[in-house]
Amino acid sequence: MAANSLARNTGMLYILLVSNYVFGFISIPFLTRVLGPETYGKIGLAVAVTTYFQLLLDFGFILSATAKVSEQRDDSRRISQLLGAVTEAKIVLASACVGVLGLLFAVSEEFRGEWVLYCLYLLYAIVNSLIPDFLYRGIEQMQIVTLRTVTIKVVALILMVLFIREPGQYILVPLFYLMGSLASLLAVVAHLYRKTAYRFVFVRMGDAVREVKDSASFFLSRIAGTIYGSLSVIILGALYPGSSQVGFYSAADRAISAGKSFSSPIADSLYPYMIKRKNYRLLVLTAGGGALFLAGISALCAAYAAEICVFLFGAEYEATAPILQLLLPLIPISLLTYLFGFPALVPLGLAKWANASVIIGACFQVVALVVLTVASLLDVGTLCVVMVMAELVVLSIRLVAFISGYRQR
Repeated sequence: MAANSLARNTGMLYILLVSNYVFGFISIPFLTRVLGPETYGKIGLAVAVTTYFQLLLDFGFILSATAKVSEQRDDSRRISQLLGAVTEAKIVLASACVGVLGLLFAVSEEFRGEWVLYCLYLLYAIVNSLIPDFLYRGIEQMQIVTLRTVTIKVVALILMVLFIREPGQYILVPLFYLMGSLASLLAVVAHLYRKTAYRFVFVRMGDAVREVKDSASFFLSRIAGTIYGSLSVIILGALYPGSSQVGFYSAADRAISAGKSFSSPIADSLYPYMIKRKNYRLLVLTAGGGALFLAGISALCAAYAAEICVFLFGAEYEATAPILQLLLPLIPISLLTYLFGFPALVPLGLAKWANASVIIGACFQVVALVVLTVASLLDVGTLCVVMVMAELVVLSIRLVAFISGYRQR
């Protein structure tokens, strides 16, 4: 039964992953053609800003609260209190996001001139954050998460194709996302009250503050991961302003990100499963077998890197091949990093090391890049090597913590 639940949840997360690619494959070409590059740039900037708001609104609850739900899933009263506390915390965080956006309007005419666009995107992010994904992940009913996310995308896509006909209608893009998200939130609330024993309950503000404190380390970990994930592009832009090197690296990085993304559903579904059942044998077998499989695929891709780059990005991107070859080890390493992170360490009570490893990895990367810059050795190749080494530092810390914690257990 447990194995069937794990397989079902993993399958649902893969459906979610595939839907992201399918939605992007359809919506992005449609919007770029209808809106044009200048108007689509407005959408792109608004989405980038909203990404940081979403990061703040989540605040690591998808990890910390999921673990608590998984541990106490049979106590409906406690889960209802947790649901209320996290919801209240997100409302407070949403107020902070509104304040930050207001500050951006005050200091920037560009933001102020598109205030409706940014307000709609923020409202979409707030509504989306109120959908209790952490609860369904914790009780291992990923199908609810998958269905609601796919629903948002399908509703938004259909409305965009039907109603957006010219650049001046760009404001409809976040509006349609918001409509889909509202429909999804209502559907999830209806499911909670009809099909489960969990309810939204009001709690003391102190309880909401406690949840924020418990999630703070997870939030810092995600912020650190975002920083060292995007730092390379920023540095290359400074080193080679206007150069094709930035484009070559960005193309290779996009391919690697796509490869790494196939590891996340395994880790996401194993996370609540491991908290509840602590099946370390399954974890190790999954990590070892998966890493060997991905290493073989990566080696094959390295052998045909030039052909892959030309096929994916065009003939002018053949020079991306050496960069792709240097970054390919990140694909099998990332699976091990995911699995020996929160799924392995949280059940052992070692979540602090899962979080600290990312922060230490980010510090290692920054120091290494500074040293290479001072020594005049920093280029695209050495930057790629540093990225792989930083990921190995994160993995090494997590492996040592896991082995030590498992032995003590």
